[in-house]
Amino acid sequence: MLMMTIVKRERCFILEGNPQPMPTPPDRLKCPICKTNTLAQTEVLDNLITHPCAQCKGKWIVREDYWTWIEPRGTILMEVPPGSWADFLPVEQTEKLKICPDCGRFMGKYKVGHGVPFVIGCCGTCAGFWLDANVWENLASRHIHERLHFVISDAWQEKIARPDREKRHEQIVLEKVGAEDLEKIKSIKQWIDHHPRKAELLSVLLEKKER
Repeated sequence: MLMMTIVKRERCFILEGNPQPMPTPPDRLKCPICKTNTLAQTEVLDNLITHPCAQCKGKWIVREDYWTWIEPRGTILMEVPPGSWADFLPVEQTEKLKICPDCGRFMGKYKVGHGVPFVIGCCGTCAGFWLDANVWENLASRHIHERLHFVISDAWQEKIARPDREKRHEQIVLEKVGAEDLEKIKSIKQWIDHHPRKAELLSVLLEKKER
């Protein structure tokens, strides 16, 4: 298997060893949802240039435009705590893979997390961002729009994936031992986790007895 590493170069993430295609001229960018619609060009906030689709209302953000906008900002705004889904504008998303408007490669999907129930798209080759209709506005209301480069990072994705893994693991244990024993296990674990001599307790539990 070809091993590829992600490196930061010229303010963007690219796949090392992956041939870089020529970027598409701005006036020829095609919407990854509507396929045939040509994306426009407009300024949405503080000189940030985006390329919206007039039909589906999604937005394409070129990597250079994003970094030109984010780098001079200095300190970014504190993230607004999550509210309810009713606080968001409606977002419709499809499970189909999207093609990058800029280089024609498949884009990856990244969960936003932090109480946000949708994903953003990012091209692993040219590092542009695709946001479906209303996603930008919803992220801006939480100040996450300034953190798109963090959202696609391994650290961010690992952090938001951990609760789902723990929930699946708990469900497996529940099916094996039952609800009553699971509650006992949780109680013991909590007691050990907060005990000042946690290491010693764990060593006793893990100690193998000779038969």
